[in-house]
Amino acid sequence: GPMALTSCAEWLWSGFPARYPELKIAMSEGGIGWAAMLMDRLDDIMSRSGYGNGWPDSRNSPSEVLKRNFWFCMIEDASTICTRHRIGVENILFESDYPHGDGTWPDTQHVIERVLGSLPVEEIRMILSASEKDGMLEPEETQMIRGVFDLDERTVRDAMVPRTQMAVLYLDHP
Repeated sequence: GPMALTSCAEWLWSGFPARYPELKIAMSEGGIGWAAMLMDRLDDIMSRSGYGNGWPDSRNSPSEVLKRNFWFCMIEDASTICTRHRIGVENILFESDYPHGDGTWPDTQHVIERVLGSLPVEEIRMILSASEKDGMLEPEETQMIRGVFDLDERTVRDAMVPRTQMAVLYLDHP
C-alpha cells in the first residue's frame, strides 16, 4: 500500500502521464485502499493551495490523469472495494498472482466470490476482464484467465497449469 501510493504519486508528478495520454501504468502488488485517498488529496491540494501550480496539464486535473492513465490492482481488498466508484471500476484489475505466496491460487474463485460477490455482475466482469478489453493481455493469457474466472464447476487447478520447472538463460554468458 504505502510503497504503491508513493510510486504512483512519483509517476504522476513526473509529468509523463500528463504528457503522454496513451501511457498505461498498472500499479500492481499494492492493493486499492490508498487510490481513492490519493485522488481526494490531489483534488483538495489543487483546489485550495498553491502546491499544484506546476501541474503540466491545463485541461486535466491530476485525479483525472490518474483515472485516464493508471490501473490499480487488487487481490483481497474486501474493506476498500467500497471505494471503487471514486477510483473508477474500469480502473481496477483483479490480480491472482499465480504462482506467488501472496496470490490467491488455488482459492481464486472463492476469493472473488467473497470479495466481489455482492457487487453488480457488470462491475465484477469489468474488474475481472478490464485488462483484456484494454489490450493489456495477449490472446492466450485472456483465454487462460477466462477459464479461471468462469465461475462454473471448474476449479482454478483445472484451468491453470503450474509451472514448477523453469529454465534460466544467462545473457552475459556466450
